[in-house]
Amino acid sequence: MQPWCYFHASDCATVIPIHIRHNGILLFLCGVLFFSALGALNLTDNDEGSNAGAPREMLERGDWISPTLNGEPRFAKPVFTYWLIGASYLVFGVNEFSARFPSAVFGTLLILMQYLFLTRVATVNVAWWSTLCLLLNLEMLAIGRMVLTDMILIFFTTLTLFSFWIAFSGERREKRWYLVCYIAMAGAMLTKGPVGVIVPLLVVLVFVLLTQNFRKVICEVRPFVGVLLFLCLTLPWYGSMLMIHGVTYLESAQANTLGRYANIIGGHGGTILFYIPVLLLGFFPWSGFLPLAFRDVVSDFKVYRMTGGQGQSLLVFAACWFMVLFLFFTFSATRLPHYIAPLFPAAAILVAFPLARFMSGEERPKGTSAFWIILVLGTLLGGGLAAFPFVYNQLVEFIAQEFPMADSVDPGIGISIIGTVLFIGSVATAFYGLAAQRVRVAIQLAAVTIGLSSLLIIHVGFPIFDKNFLSPPHVLASLAGDCIRADDDLVVYGRTKPSYIFYARHKIIFSHKGHREPLDRLINKGGAITLITQERLLSELPTDVQQLPIVKDVAGYVLLSEKTCGT
Repeated sequence: MQPWCYFHASDCATVIPIHIRHNGILLFLCGVLFFSALGALNLTDNDEGSNAGAPREMLERGDWISPTLNGEPRFAKPVFTYWLIGASYLVFGVNEFSARFPSAVFGTLLILMQYLFLTRVATVNVAWWSTLCLLLNLEMLAIGRMVLTDMILIFFTTLTLFSFWIAFSGERREKRWYLVCYIAMAGAMLTKGPVGVIVPLLVVLVFVLLTQNFRKVICEVRPFVGVLLFLCLTLPWYGSMLMIHGVTYLESAQANTLGRYANIIGGHGGTILFYIPVLLLGFFPWSGFLPLAFRDVVSDFKVYRMTGGQGQSLLVFAACWFMVLFLFFTFSATRLPHYIAPLFPAAAILVAFPLARFMSGEERPKGTSAFWIILVLGTLLGGGLAAFPFVYNQLVEFIAQEFPMADSVDPGIGISIIGTVLFIGSVATAFYGLAAQRVRVAIQLAAVTIGLSSLLIIHVGFPIFDKNFLSPPHVLASLAGDCIRADDDLVVYGRTKPSYIFYARHKIIFSHKGHREPLDRLINKGGAITLITQERLLSELPTDVQQLPIVKDVAGYVLLSEKTCGT
């Protein structure tokens, strides 16, 4: 097996039509899964609200250097994602679609890049199945539809590592791809800070040490030219931030990079096993094939060592990529499900090799573990969603603490239908997969199941969630923003939710439940107060505030104000 093989010129007559067909299908799938109903869901908290609000304020202030949120400096993330969202606002207007548009675009670019790269360094079948696996999984579909920095980061880290591989394994004229590595790392640095550089460098370091190619790479990478290029792209913004904000920016940037790795931020901790279920469920159903994939890696590495390191093994490189990132984020103190998403392109490469062999009939699965894993995971996911109405009714009192009208919401059968599709699809995949003659049908069923389930989540699950939970307070925030002046005080009593800032288009004073000091100071200061809170929290407010007229109430939320607002 030689996963690093290239196409020959004689193949062009048959390859080009296949490429056109494959790219057409991929663009169609990306359009349906990334872009359809992209703006139909209200912004979620906390990340979407913050990441959408900061570029809106940059646009309003005309300041494209220093991001702010709620009028205060926002140093949590670098600026590139904000530039992209701001540009999207200029084209499409300030709305949910515009805020999510860059993620969907970079998700599409990532999918096309995965296919084009693998057609260059592997077979058409490997390229096709790797790209489908990267697209058709729950984690990547979620990230590609959210206002996050992560899809843009994944694109740049993947471009870095793909460029490295082309330069490392190619002929002399392809060594220029090392310069693309530096450009891509600069993009990653401007997207999410040092992690965008540390992660790909760690992967490359482990790979060259493992394969004993350290001296070769050092001689080829042109570090002085590369570092100069990297600095030319990143220093203008970072230098500007240091000049404007000085040590304040440094301290904040450190807290949101090294601080997140060393300390638990925002309560996002978890055990050292946190990312195992995230990977298994997030990369479902293809995670079932990872054990088979690593069997191939071991075999390929043995061949590599037996030949004295002749040739290059894409599988070994992808395995280093996968394991380095998984371990790196495992040992981070702050853990969130989307942190490990940069390893998904590598995971898709790994599983594509056995999948391509099974689909071409070259090999039958040795053992049935992959399909048993799919059956177990599909039962957990599908069964959990199918039982959603029952679970919801058991937890409704707890949910009502965050969403006041939860006890009056009928969860309906929409979520159950999604779960049923997942469950039936997983069972059918396992049934055909365990039959030696039906493996190809099983793999096709797995792809169809996750694609159909994703469409149902987008067009059935999201509207239910939006109508009952996300939209109500945002309606009041938007109304409040319409009826108050720039110098009026707008207060939210309860939890801090950045999405309110986006919809109100106004600075908000957040007064936490049980901590009324900000509200008391405003009362003592005098002046008009407009306030949003949950109806059940009204009794906790000062008497003067309780007596304010109720302008509008929606699903357990109330807007209080002396102003006359249109309803």
